[in-house]
Amino acid sequence: QHQPCSNSREMSDLEKNVPVYVITATYPRLEQLAELTRLGQTLKHARNLMWIVADDAPAPTKQVMKLLHRLTVTHKYILGQMPRRFWTWEAQPKGVANRNNALNWILSHTDQIRDDSGVVYFADDDNSYDYRLFEEIRKTKKISVFPVGLLSGRPVSTPIVKKGKVIGYYEGWVGDREFPIDLAGFAFTVQLLNQAAKLNNVAMPTSTTDQ
Repeated sequence: QHQPCSNSREMSDLEKNVPVYVITATYPRLEQLAELTRLGQTLKHARNLMWIVADDAPAPTKQVMKLLHRLTVTHKYILGQMPRRFWTWEAQPKGVANRNNALNWILSHTDQIRDDSGVVYFADDDNSYDYRLFEEIRKTKKISVFPVGLLSGRPVSTPIVKKGKVIGYYEGWVGDREFPIDLAGFAFTVQLLNQAAKLNNVAMPTSTTDQ
């Protein structure tokens, strides 16, 4: 779904060494292994990358763990089951608990090694990615945004940028979102994540009213 911009600038030597933390929220279902295989084989082409697979399951999914071992992508497998209180909701906050656990792992991991360099990106297992995207997002200085293809019945969902600033959005569905950007349409630095953590403001909301 992603295509890097053709006019992208060259990366500096420093940017080439920036680690990328890719968070993939997943859950047990018939297509899970097939979709994780596709994504994992793409990530094999990206360097200096940590794949955090956050599974919405009560216990480790053995088939997923075996797949991750076979793919030989540097990874961390964690659990993040949706709390029971949300199970009866009509609009369940799917993918929230496991993504939050992944963010907390990054915070803990980078604190342990005293290194807040790096960029965080959410890559769902049911999307398709050009591996060059993971090189492009290393250039992120704070937050970067970019187009996502084939969403909401439109060929592309994208922020509208003029003179380096976002002035609007081309999006098939806006809803109540202040920033109508697909989850796969942005990346942010670990440094920014750490700054937000100090303000106790890193958890993803369970509904639009929590944003």
